[in-house]
Order: sequence, then C-alpha cells, then structure tokens
Amino acid sequence: MVDAFSAEWAREKGDWEALLALMQSLGDASTLSWDELRGLLRQRERREWREVERLAAVLQARPELCALIRRLGREQRAPAAPALPPHREAGTDPLRSGRKPVRTTLPGAPGELLGLTHGDRLERMLPSEAQQLRHPVLRKLWRARRAEARLLHYDSQADLIDWRPDPSAPPRERDAPPVPEPLQRGPMIVALDTSGSMRGAPEAIAKAIVLEALRTAERERRGCKLIAFGAAGELLERDLALTGCGLTALLDVIGQGFDGGTDVQAPIERAIERVRERRWASADLLIASDGEFGCTPATLAALDEARATLGLRVQGVLIGDRETLGLMNVADHIHWVRDWRQERPAAGAAFSPVHSQSLTALFFPGALDARARRHSH
Repeated sequence: MVDAFSAEWAREKGDWEALLALMQSLGDASTLSWDELRGLLRQRERREWREVERLAAVLQARPELCALIRRLGREQRAPAAPALPPHREAGTDPLRSGRKPVRTTLPGAPGELLGLTHGDRLERMLPSEAQQLRHPVLRKLWRARRAEARLLHYDSQADLIDWRPDPSAPPRERDAPPVPEPLQRGPMIVALDTSGSMRGAPEAIAKAIVLEALRTAERERRGCKLIAFGAAGELLERDLALTGCGLTALLDVIGQGFDGGTDVQAPIERAIERVRERRWASADLLIASDGEFGCTPATLAALDEARATLGLRVQGVLIGDRETLGLMNVADHIHWVRDWRQERPAAGAAFSPVHSQSLTALFFPGALDARARRHSH
C-alpha cells in the first residue's frame, strides 16, 4: 500500500518541484492558491516553462540591460552626482550659469599653510615648542611665552568661495531654469516588437527582457504593463504580475512565435493613454525592437507633447546591428545589445560585425532630423 502510494505520488508531482523552484525565482507566489498554480502547471506545455527557465539565464550575462530595467520609472530620486571641484572658472559650470564666485578669506582657519607666526593656540603649536613642557626649567619659559602669545605655531588661512547672482550676466543665463532632478524607479510599460524581423536570436532577448521586467516589478513592488505589437491590428496589452492572469499573459508571449509586420503607432499611443492614468503617471516606456519600423508625424507630435506635459521618457533597446530613423525619432536613449547573436556571451567578448550602431549618422548625416540628432555619436 505504501509502495503504491509512493508510485502514484511520483507520477502526480512529476517535475513540479523544479517548476515550483522556477516560480520562486520569479518572485513571491504566495498570492496564488494551490489549485490555481496547479492548473497553470497542467494546462501549459512543459516546453513553455522550460523556455522561461532558459530565458531567465539570458540576461544574467548582460547586467547592464538588467540595470536599465531597474532604473525605469520616475518615482524615486536618483543618487546625487559627484560634487564639482570648488575651484571652477565662472561660466564653465552649467549648474551655476548666471552666477559669479565671491572669494572670502578667513585668516587663522584651517587651510593653506602660509608660514610661521606667533600665538597661543595649542592645536597649531610647533613640536619644538611642545617638547619644552617636559623640561623642568623650559616649561616655565613656555608658560610665559604663551601668556604673551609668543609661541611659534603654523599660520594658515581658508578661502571660502560663495556663488552669487551676477548682475552683469546675460539675461538668458541669469534667468535660466534649474536643471531638473533626475528620477528613477517606478512603474514600467514594456512595448515588445513581435514582428517577423525579430524572429530568431532577437526574439529570445526580447522575451528575456519581458521576463526580467516581471521579476523586477515583483521584487520591488512596481507596476509592469506589457504591450506586444506586430502588424496593424495586432496588439496585446496585459498587466504582468504573479497572478493567474499575469502568468498566463507571460506564457502567451513566451510561447508565441514572432511573425508579421510592424505598426509602432498603436503601442505608443496606447502607452500615452496609460501614462495619463494615475497608476501609470510616473511610468517609463521601454521599446524592445530591432528598429525596423517608421513612425508617423502625428504620433511623434503626440509623443513630444507627452514628454513636455507628462514627463514621459522613452528608452529604446536596439536588438540589432544599426539604429534606424524610426527608433531614433521615438527614443530618448538607445541601449545597443551588441552581442545579440550570442545567447550567453562571455565577459568582454561582445561581438558585432558592425563597428558602430550609428551608421546613418556616419554615411547619411543629412537624413537626420532634430529628433534623430540626439543619438549622433
């Protein structure tokens, strides 16, 4: 009877232990009931779960891409930049544009050594004066010299530089607005290109980006929305989370084969609509694509308005060998996955047959408009 139960249990659980370990690597799955989790494991093919396990290791060799995903959003203040050197010529510091330095000298304050002088300050006294305290006769002389402030000690002064408004500065510099404070970490909207040009190695990296976005969102309690787009009318919008619906959406993308054309207008317009909502107001848009698309002037104008009024930022992940005008026009910053042909590239062994992603700027500089010139190298 015990042997029969053991055999039946072995068949029942199968490789559930490995799959449950995979679930724990995604995040806290305590919100899922056992029946719900069991249904997900049964209704889905084992191939999809194995693909999730394989994709989880794709980005481990690309830590800079994981860092980009962690920075998405605009809810927290970014770490402060290193302090600027104190001695900087006026007009060279953009943070102090329209100001001039006013130098104040503080004699006797710790700072630059000028030489020797007389005084009665013990902390600045020379060692030759201090050794007299051990002598039975010279210590009386030391007390007399201190009373007269005739002890030898170091002379120094400190220079305090205070930046004050410069009335003679040009009005444009004097009235320049302050530099906006850098923000990071918050909700994220991932626009995934599922067109036919992404088939193969780019497809694996794109799916790994979606998986890492889910893991980051669950680990840091952030919202994550997926907008998978292909040809006109092919749009899939789902909230990614460790819930039944969220995991179903993830497995739909993992098991989907990329095919068809590319219509980038719909996901961008949908992302702008979502950023107008309170839940996604501080979200960044991440576009994972090979850049083989174009964008209409109307959509670009709506994107510029969203940047100006909503603070929307667009990050592009280029999974290919060169940038395109389409990606350059919509993205504020482009992260180039140079080693997209290698699933797990070795450290320092990134390979691409193209020496630069900016081929358009190199050979066709006249084709770049004002938006595209932001990415010129």
